[in-house]
Amino acid sequence: MGNYYTGWTSFMPRPGTVDKKDCPVCGVGMKVKRNCNGPTSSIGAQFGQKTLHDWFYCEDSDSNWHIQAMKLMQEAEKTPSMDLQKIYEKEIARILKNKKATKKVSKHF
Repeated sequence: MGNYYTGWTSFMPRPGTVDKKDCPVCGVGMKVKRNCNGPTSSIGAQFGQKTLHDWFYCEDSDSNWHIQAMKLMQEAEKTPSMDLQKIYEKEIARILKNKKATKKVSKHF
């Protein structure tokens, strides 16, 4: 499986509580695996915790364009500058329209 970022490209609600979910990055309907039994966080994984959950994930989350768009969205959220936010949003729109990155980015934060 690819790189999933909880809250961006991966969601793990209680079983049956969410019917469908669109990816907040690209807007495409997320794939879902129902009734998974396993950790829902990195801490849970460290302690071997198992929780019954549904797993929603975006199939494009490993694509360079998707990673770049997500990182730019995060920067747009963080910046205190409206001008910079508009610049980020313009590039995000171009990336999502073409499904092509404007720059190679690291998959890691």
